Amino acid sequence: MICKLTDDFEIRKFPQESIYLVRIASLASVYGFSHDFAAFFAQYTNGACTAVISYLDGSATLAALDSADFEELSMFFSAKGFSSLLCSADFDSFQSYETGVIMSARGGAKYSGGARLAEDYETLMRVFELSGAPGDFKCWYADIKRRISRHGALCAVSFSENTVASCAVFSNIANGGAVLSCVATAPEFRGRGLASDCVRLLLSEASQTVYLMREDGKNESFYTKLGFKNTGRWRIYQ
Repeated sequence: MICKLTDDFEIRKFPQESIYLVRIASLASVYGFSHDFAAFFAQYTNGACTAVISYLDGSATLAALDSADFEELSMFFSAKGFSSLLCSADFDSFQSYETGVIMSARGGAKYSGGARLAEDYETLMRVFELSGAPGDFKCWYADIKRRISRHGALCAVSFSENTVASCAVFSNIANGGAVLSCVATAPEFRGRGLASDCVRLLLSEASQTVYLMREDGKNESFYTKLGFKNTGRWRIYQ
């Protein structure tokens, strides 16, 4: 049985540590349960909660236990639809998907470098430009500011020659864990360790596990040097 949630009780007590649960819990904290564009669900199998799901503007995320009823989940997503579905590669349900590696690192290390946290308009505009984020800046800015103001996101930047040269972003934060979703440096400032500095600052701000998603064969060495290890595989159905 899959039910729509009206509070975060099942999400808070869900017995799993994963990039998917951090994302779902963060979205629930930031957006709540009263908006049409954000919805949350739980699956119950034999009386126990075995999966939690978030929808944000049609983009779904699934956190599921091994005991989940995956046939029921497949039927649910087929009926409800989605623009994208982020989940573990263990959920083998639809044909068209992208896949890659999950890496994770423990947060909480002390930081003494030159990067700083930022949330002002001009700096975030530069972060938007560096990141190559799709869509309109005003929409992106409104979303990231809401997340930052509700402790659901953080942005770190490094300066060089009086300009924002590099950035890193936690797009989701929940229960001390976080999702690192963007690391970027302007071409003319690469090779100076500025991106690493931004990531280290963000890692110092997290008290639990920090996750990221990368493509196969890309950036493994960079993140390994920062303490990340390969810990799983993600899948995004389109």
